[in-house]
Amino acid sequence: MAHHSRQLILLLLFKLQNSNMEKEFTIRYKLIQEQHLAAVEQNLYDEAVAALEKSYSPYSNFKVACSILLENGAVVSGANQEVASYPVSLCAEGVALSAASSLHPGKGIQAMFIVTKNSTGIIRETVAPCGVCRQRIVEYETRQGKSISIYLLANTSNVVVFNSAKDLLPFAFDSHHLPIKNV
Repeated sequence: MAHHSRQLILLLLFKLQNSNMEKEFTIRYKLIQEQHLAAVEQNLYDEAVAALEKSYSPYSNFKVACSILLENGAVVSGANQEVASYPVSLCAEGVALSAASSLHPGKGIQAMFIVTKNSTGIIRETVAPCGVCRQRIVEYETRQGKSISIYLLANTSNVVVFNSAKDLLPFAFDSHHLPIKNV
């Protein structure tokens, strides 16, 4: 396979007491030529593209779809659902995660493929999940005790793959931050 590891270096500034201190961390991801997707990855992409038709986005005309591969081989998909009051709209990732959890309780999530489309067609550049969805995916990773691979279109011929939502949300808030460990 033509997998290429890339690194994106982000610089974060932290203020510690009265002094500034600069830190750096690395985000790792794979870049795969679309023609080299494995059959299961191609199917996940195809399911996400098909799910774009389930989008209800009359206000933004920005369609988002997400397909999820479960450990039992099942694929579940969802699409964004808008309402006039944007803050209560549902993101595709949340719809798909909820459907997977409801229809296949206890089955782990291996991967998700997210695609977007506007009035000109499928967007052939990286459009990552919003912050709320990143947090939601981290919660599912924590719940199942393993990472979820996230596939996004990178450009006209490549797909970017993150090994975990924590690669997209490096300072994620999760249950280990809470004082009560009932989960």
